[in-house]
Amino acid sequence: MRTHSNFTKSVLAALCVMSAFFASAGRMKLGYEYDISREKVPTSATIRRVVDILSSLGYEQLQLYFKDNFAYPEHRSIWQGRAFMTPEEVKDLDAYCRAKGIDLVPYQSSFGHLEPWVNSEEYRRYAEHPAGRYFNTAVNSEMRATAICPSDPQSIQFLNGLFDVLMPCFASPYANLGCDEVWDLHSESGRSAAEIREKGVGRVYFEFVMKLRESLKARGKTMMFWADIIRNYPELVDELPSDVIALDWNYEAFAPFHLTTAALKRAPCRYYVCPGTSSWRSYFGRHHNMRINVLSAFRWGQTNDAEGLLLCDWGDSGYPQPWIVSLPAIVYTSLLMKSGKRPTDENAPSDEAVAAKIDEICGCRVGASLIRAGNSYLRAHDPVAENSTLLFRLASNPKTYKIPGHLAIDDFKSAVAWLRESQAMRDLSGAPDWVKDDIELLDILIDFVARRVAGEKGPLSGQYRARYSELWLRQNRPGGIEESLAKVFGKE
Repeated sequence: MRTHSNFTKSVLAALCVMSAFFASAGRMKLGYEYDISREKVPTSATIRRVVDILSSLGYEQLQLYFKDNFAYPEHRSIWQGRAFMTPEEVKDLDAYCRAKGIDLVPYQSSFGHLEPWVNSEEYRRYAEHPAGRYFNTAVNSEMRATAICPSDPQSIQFLNGLFDVLMPCFASPYANLGCDEVWDLHSESGRSAAEIREKGVGRVYFEFVMKLRESLKARGKTMMFWADIIRNYPELVDELPSDVIALDWNYEAFAPFHLTTAALKRAPCRYYVCPGTSSWRSYFGRHHNMRINVLSAFRWGQTNDAEGLLLCDWGDSGYPQPWIVSLPAIVYTSLLMKSGKRPTDENAPSDEAVAAKIDEICGCRVGASLIRAGNSYLRAHDPVAENSTLLFRLASNPKTYKIPGHLAIDDFKSAVAWLRESQAMRDLSGAPDWVKDDIELLDILIDFVARRVAGEKGPLSGQYRARYSELWLRQNRPGGIEESLAKVFGKE
């Protein structure tokens, strides 16, 4: 009887181990991509506050986006004169993240999105289009050069020099090298044109990505890269090796994650699903879009064995939105993945639950207000307005924007009224300074949008400069303020 009991215990123990293994294997990692490479570069204290919040919500990974703002000692001309992070700061932040249970992952643009480099006199020799402009045959338009030349051996040598400095600052086994939106290859005038005619755009792109992979392998890192280009070439998806991680991004409610994840499941590589916070090019967020986008990514990622979910947060068009605008998305994604329930509309966290968690984090009543402001775009909405809201388009281009035929100016006035109502829902009693500052910046943007909707078309940066700059410097590094003011409020 004792023997049977011991055997039963052994079997039960083995089953528990197996159950834990399969539960772990089926659970996606939760990460957050933080754009710190546009005009707004947060201070180390600000990033640490973000890390604290992410850690409390169960995030396991943080990716910091670098383009031209990491202080490479041999490339001072690129980052001097703008906000930047030093290697020493990054090493300290890496240790802080590890203590909080978060893997800090470097993200350095390494193919496209290198416009500060390839348009610089010192580095244009590495560019696919050294002249700085080219005609893009895919979109039938002239464009600014952004990409390094994949057919020149010096390109990979140059990038290896960057990796030698950047990668040792991070203990993470991963590195994101971007490789998204490499538009420059769609041209008959580029330096790789002959090779592209021989092999095709997809093959030339793929071979350079594989060179980057080898560079990272030599430095003990697993390469991550965005999957927007490779998924257009199914035959190349099937060639992806098992030691790379494809990042399947799409930020809209109608994102076809059911198709893209199915294709990546069949591929040899690992992959993450990558929805967005929907905060950029909106001022106040696109809360409804975010909920559907994140839920779809999670659902299909879980169905098709994605290794992780990376919530992306960008700063396009001057980075006007305060970080708190992204907090509803950050909380919603955390609650959704923690729920342990099958991801459906019915099982998704309610707005009330999201608001309550935001209030807990912020120490005041602000969650419901943020969510309401984040749905103001629905009062003047066009489903085809991807990655932005119509309020944003009207406010940022007051002289050229044309209201769609199915809408009228009264719809935009209704959106402003919606925003005003969101302001009345707050109680900032007991709020920390960062929350008060973020909300004040939000109010500046509401005032600005209201003036645009009321018909003011001229530059307004002079009227907002003093307070906008003061709020900026409380949480971010000097540099980028004037560029942001011009992009957001109009250049005077």
